[in-house]
Amino acid sequence: MPGIRSLPITVDSDHVKHAKHKVWSAWSWEASKYRIITFIGIFLALAGVWFSLSPNVVSVGVDSSGYRIGKSLLVPIGVGEYSGDAALVISKTGGITKASSEETYKGVHTTGVCLFSDNSLLENCTFVIGNKEVQATDKKVEGGWSRHYNNNQSDVTIQLDNGKAIPVPFPIGYQG
Repeated sequence: MPGIRSLPITVDSDHVKHAKHKVWSAWSWEASKYRIITFIGIFLALAGVWFSLSPNVVSVGVDSSGYRIGKSLLVPIGVGEYSGDAALVISKTGGITKASSEETYKGVHTTGVCLFSDNSLLENCTFVIGNKEVQATDKKVEGGWSRHYNNNQSDVTIQLDNGKAIPVPFPIGYQG
């Protein structure tokens, strides 16, 4: 094996040609590209966290055209009776408002019943989704209801179009 001194490589500094190379600087375009990409990544991650933690908001309202829930409209078919993608009956007796619904929710037969009194700040709801019973409590907040399900995984804000308390016997925002 030949020794290091017998290799055919010129190591004399007078004969070595240096390749021109770019000097990396924190303010160069290459560094700026990475800063921009990093900033965009951090921004998107923070936006994802914010959206996952912010409550769902669904608009609900009732007027002469019917009972609106999100983009769906249930048309009136009688006094306090509505029909469309779901069936809904609302009745009021002695200061207690009761609403019952029937629909197909996420492909499963679902019923709901909600009760609240005129001077109450709470609406209590029971849903039967398939063969599973789910409870929800709606607390009156400015402009609507703040719904909390008993599974501690689902919360939703129900915005009432005219601010008037109306029952919402549908499992809006339920994740179960």
